[in-house]
Amino acid sequence: MRWSAPRVPDIKGLVDRYQLYNRVLQRNVALIYNFGSPCTYWRNTSITPTGTLPTNGTKCYCWSNPVDGGGTTENQSTQPDRFHFLCGGTGYIDVNGTGGGYQKYGYREHIFSTPSNLTLTSGLVVTGNRNSCYSLSSSELNGTITTEMITLDQFKDVDFLLFNDVVDTNINRIDYFYSVDGTNWTQLTTTTYTDNLLANKESTLVLPSTTTQIQFRIILRKKALNVPSPQWNSIRFRYRQGYTLAEIDPRFSTYTYPSFLASREQSTAIIEGSTDHGGWVTKFPLKFWVLPESTVENADVIQFLAGTYQGMLFATSDVIKYTYGNDTQILHRGFKAELIRDNHDVLKIAKFLI
Repeated sequence: MRWSAPRVPDIKGLVDRYQLYNRVLQRNVALIYNFGSPCTYWRNTSITPTGTLPTNGTKCYCWSNPVDGGGTTENQSTQPDRFHFLCGGTGYIDVNGTGGGYQKYGYREHIFSTPSNLTLTSGLVVTGNRNSCYSLSSSELNGTITTEMITLDQFKDVDFLLFNDVVDTNINRIDYFYSVDGTNWTQLTTTTYTDNLLANKESTLVLPSTTTQIQFRIILRKKALNVPSPQWNSIRFRYRQGYTLAEIDPRFSTYTYPSFLASREQSTAIIEGSTDHGGWVTKFPLKFWVLPESTVENADVIQFLAGTYQGMLFATSDVIKYTYGNDTQILHRGFKAELIRDNHDVLKIAKFLI
């Protein structure tokens, strides 16, 4: 016989009728804003969700063999310099036009250097260890390097603009310009960048929040043909995309940069067999959860900005996305956080994470 109605009721329809999922999400928001700790993170652009290297990324010059200067296919290393200042050891200065290196939460950073897709005038040559800079040939007094036009996504304001070069003001110089339309160029005023781990010069750039694109131009000049050339290595440009925690909730007025809240879950005990110790090992991993918009993923470097773990760096793992509904909308994300210790590669490039 056939049943006149389905034997099993429409559970999803019943739950949606009373909007229980939305109420759970509202409860999570109330909990996180009462018990959460402000955090930020950096994401390694060389790690894809499937664990493979990006197929459309611009490799940093640190892949080249440091002994012979590299640059050609036969001199390519099988891996990048894990402690390189420019790419942070990721090996990429751009991935599909969205930036490279370590991307900080709420920001987008673009790095331009010798492997980038640049427009060059004649007389510019790649020199330096690992082909790390552009210089003028002995037959040219000046040369121009122009970057690609960057599309600004959800632009709020410029966070920093850093330059890395070598000049002798008595015999040569490098001038920097920017354009938001590709036609009109404005010269940038540079000053010494005190934290010279990433660069040696910086510039203050204020743009309207309606700005949608930008590109840069570098002009190398020297006084005479027989004097040494200036050397240009890189530009780092980072802008803010996300809202600050102070803008989201006035109670967090001291956090004037993009950050999010994470709340610690109850302690759990994990018992594992270990051949190293010849027995069982009991662990009490740190577990946290965040709201859906805090897009924490595996292998992120997370830093707590307040509370017990203030200033400490953790590596995230075992990310779980708790979802509901036919479209698997995320209610919250849970993850484990392991303190980054001396034997962790990230600790050796932590000084570059700003």
